[in-house]
Amino acid sequence: MGRDLHWYVVPRIIEHDDTKPLCYSWESQPDEYEFTEYVNTSTSKWCPKCHIFAFGFYDSPLLVAKHHIRHTYSNPIWYSRWNIHYLMMGSSMTPYMRLFDPNLLYREITPHEVEVGKRYLQSLGDPVRMIDREAYEETNEIMTFLEHWTAKSADYIVIIQDET
Repeated sequence: MGRDLHWYVVPRIIEHDDTKPLCYSWESQPDEYEFTEYVNTSTSKWCPKCHIFAFGFYDSPLLVAKHHIRHTYSNPIWYSRWNIHYLMMGSSMTPYMRLFDPNLLYREITPHEVEVGKRYLQSLGDPVRMIDREAYEETNEIMTFLEHWTAKSADYIVIIQDET
């Protein structure tokens, strides 16, 4: 058993493409029964906005960038104070996130949260143990990714998905 964290970057404004055979003009995630018959349909037939509502962000044609980490719960990196999950980034109730089922654990990350996370990391000082240094390096890599994309928050949304 482990924990996956995914970060997705998508355009802030997403329009329907009604030239695609599967465009339902959904403005939020529909009930599951509304689209289960199309699960095996080729991605190229879906309107990109409807595709996100039906299948999520992982393989969305609108995905601009993504980052991913996975660790088992037995990995000591999860318990390091320098681990990214201790930064608690991800606003739960932004207008964009209200379009999705709350059980999916999608959250939007804002530039303010990235700044708060950076200050927290600085307050910890330099890690001493090897596992803490490993967590610190991984967290810094993710923070670089998040800083880059949240700086463009007028055009893009950064979304975190936590899978446990």
